[in-house]
Amino acid sequence: MIETPRKLPVFLHPGAEPTEPTDPPADPSEGGTRTVRVLATGRQRLVARLLDLVTIPLATLGPYVLLILVAMGPESVQPDDAVLVVMIVVAAIASLAVYVFMRMGRLVLWGCTVGHRIAGIRLVGLDGVSKPGWKQAFGRWMPVWGSSSTPGLWPWDDYLVYRQDTHSRQCHHDRKALTVVVLAENLPQDRKRRIVLAVVTAIAMLAVVAPVVRATVQSRNNAWDSPTRTVSFDVDDLYTTDERQDIRNNGRAATFDPVRGRTLDSREGCVAGAVDQRRRDLLSGLGCEGRVEMTYRTTGNVLVTGHVLRFPDTSTALGVLDKLAYDDLKFATDVSKAGAPKDGRVGSEGRYVVVTAGASPDAKLTEDAVALLHVSTLGVIIWS
Repeated sequence: MIETPRKLPVFLHPGAEPTEPTDPPADPSEGGTRTVRVLATGRQRLVARLLDLVTIPLATLGPYVLLILVAMGPESVQPDDAVLVVMIVVAAIASLAVYVFMRMGRLVLWGCTVGHRIAGIRLVGLDGVSKPGWKQAFGRWMPVWGSSSTPGLWPWDDYLVYRQDTHSRQCHHDRKALTVVVLAENLPQDRKRRIVLAVVTAIAMLAVVAPVVRATVQSRNNAWDSPTRTVSFDVDDLYTTDERQDIRNNGRAATFDPVRGRTLDSREGCVAGAVDQRRRDLLSGLGCEGRVEMTYRTTGNVLVTGHVLRFPDTSTALGVLDKLAYDDLKFATDVSKAGAPKDGRVGSEGRYVVVTAGASPDAKLTEDAVALLHVSTLGVIIWS
C-alpha cells in the first residue's frame, strides 16, 4: 500500500477561514491532504511566558523548600552536618531535574509547558502535527546567537520577528527549533481542565512560597522580638573591653582604647543614663529594660561613648528613634570631662537601640570615630 503524501500544513490566524479543501477530506489525485492549525495569539503567548517565568523557578525551588521545612522542624529530626551536605547536593540535583522537566520534558511529552497548557496553546513541528523532540526542546531553550536576538534587545526583537512573520508567527527560538505555536485541540471543551490546572498550579506555588515566608518571619520574630534573643546583653559581648581595637569601614579608620564600661541590666539602670527627668520619663514610659555603656579614647584623642538600650520588641525600638537624640544620654565619667558631645548617632537593630556620641577638638576625627563605633556595634548585634 502506497501512503499518500501530505502537503505542507496551513497555519491560519485566529478567525480566518481556509481558502482550500483541508484535512480530513483526501483525494490522492490531488497530491494528498493538508493539515490546518490555528496559530496562537500574541496575548496567549505572552500569558504563557509570564506563567512560565513564575511557575518554573518556583517549582525548581521545591527541593530547597523541603530543606527549609526540615530545618524548621524539631531538633530531634534535624540532620547533622554531614547529612545536611548530602541533602543539599540531592536538592541541587533534584532542582535541576525539575527545571529540565518543566522547561523541556513537558514539551517532548505533551508539546506544552504549564504556561502553554493554561493558556490553551501548544507547540508543533513544521508539519503541524508532531511534538518537539529533545533536540528541538533544548534548542528552543538555548539563547539564539549570531542574530539580532541579544540579551540587550530581548524580548523586543522577538516581538518584532513575531510581527514580521505573517505566515507562522515564529519568534527566533521557534525558527531555531523548527516549531510553531498553535491553539490546542478541543479548546472550548478543555476549558474546565485548564481552569483546574491553573487553580492547582496556584495552590502548588503558594505551598512553595509559604514555608519560605514563614521561615523568614519566624526567624525575624525569634531573632528580634522574643525576650529570649540570643544576643548576650553584656558589655563584654557587645563591645571590646580588654584590648585596643582597630576599626575600618568605608574609607574611615580609627584605633580605640577601652576606658570604662558597664552593664546595667534593669529599668533603673536604663533610665539612669538619661540627662534629665524628661528623658528618664520617656525611657521609662517606653519600657526600656536595660542599658550597656562603653567608653573609648581613640589615638586621635577622641572620647567616644556607646549606649545599647534594650526594649520589649522591635516596634517599640523603632518608635524610640523619632523621640531620642544622641545627646539625650549621658557620657560616661571620663567623656564628660571633654564637655558637650560634638557628634553622635542613634540607630536600632531589632529590639535594641544604639546611641553613640563623641567629643574632641577635631570635628572630622570625632565624626569618623562615632561612625565607626556606631556601625561596629550594630554589626555585633546583627551577627550575634
